[in-house]
Amino acid sequence: MAQVRLVVWNVEHMNRLFVSDAKEAALKPRTDETDDVLVGERLDDITAVLAALDPDCLVVVEGPSRPEEFALFFENMEGQWVTHLQLTRRPNYASQQNIGIAVRTDRGLFAADAVHGFDSAQEAAFKDFEADVDLDRVPERYHYERLPLHAEVRMADGGRFRVLGVHLKSKALGDAVEWGRWWALAEGNRRRILAQARNLHAKFIRSYLQDEELARVPLLVCGDVNDGPGFDAAEKRLMGSGIEALTGTIWQPEYTLRNALFESLKPEDQAAFRFERLSTTRFPDPIFNKKHLKVWLDHLLYSVPGGRQWVHSAEVVTHLPSSDGGRLEDAVWRTHPHASDHQPLFALLEP
Repeated sequence: MAQVRLVVWNVEHMNRLFVSDAKEAALKPRTDETDDVLVGERLDDITAVLAALDPDCLVVVEGPSRPEEFALFFENMEGQWVTHLQLTRRPNYASQQNIGIAVRTDRGLFAADAVHGFDSAQEAAFKDFEADVDLDRVPERYHYERLPLHAEVRMADGGRFRVLGVHLKSKALGDAVEWGRWWALAEGNRRRILAQARNLHAKFIRSYLQDEELARVPLLVCGDVNDGPGFDAAEKRLMGSGIEALTGTIWQPEYTLRNALFESLKPEDQAAFRFERLSTTRFPDPIFNKKHLKVWLDHLLYSVPGGRQWVHSAEVVTHLPSSDGGRLEDAVWRTHPHASDHQPLFALLEP
């Protein structure tokens, strides 16, 4: 059975590496600055991490603005790649941080039509919707800030799997506001995450698993959910967690997904719900500025058609292979500090 090296990574503002107003896709000069870092330094760090991880299939969160830019990036990577980028377009708005998938085709793993990308903008599951998250009997209208990526990956041996790449609403607040306003905005962001997660599960995941033919095709739901297990203070008021809503409910176990990163924990850590080893990003505490928090926001969820576990060896990548055959400690943030504010996820797939 073919084994696919999967990497899922929020590459942080990848769109800022490209010339935004160019008629044709073009990378900015290496000596330009973006986010107070030279473009060349960012490109070198990103490509070094990817070269070390050596993926066959890569799902990128916060990707470029245009499909041509996404394809251009992989022209500078080793091997031959097929790419698909899901655009988000709304009236007077076009997302600049889209979700994309890239598959390396020169190793013989994939079929000639390696990636079939569906246009999420045309799928009913991803349309704007209404939900009464806070149960005040006043439905509110929601949309996806970044449309989910929906693609099918086809193997040379006839196997296939589907990918739903997600980037749910950020919890972060970018402006300084007084405390009462800060709390209202923070709770509002969590309402949106919860609404989006519930809608994705009801309209896409459950419908997918209820379809007799589709349910036989392994499904991977991955990306930046901007939420981790359990309830924070705002989620306690809403009595809901985004990642748990996306996973499914114990009352309908046949429509739930498994979490590959949770399964990578030691049994004693699973039993005690200790998730420290799974933190995927860090940020300064907005109240106590000298303290940095580590959080688990990026996830690998998967279906189990016929009860078959097809996702293995999942990990949050903190150590990269070194030239002497060892592992570089905390390499993504220390050795390659300009690559991203998120650490990549890695897993082996046997679709």
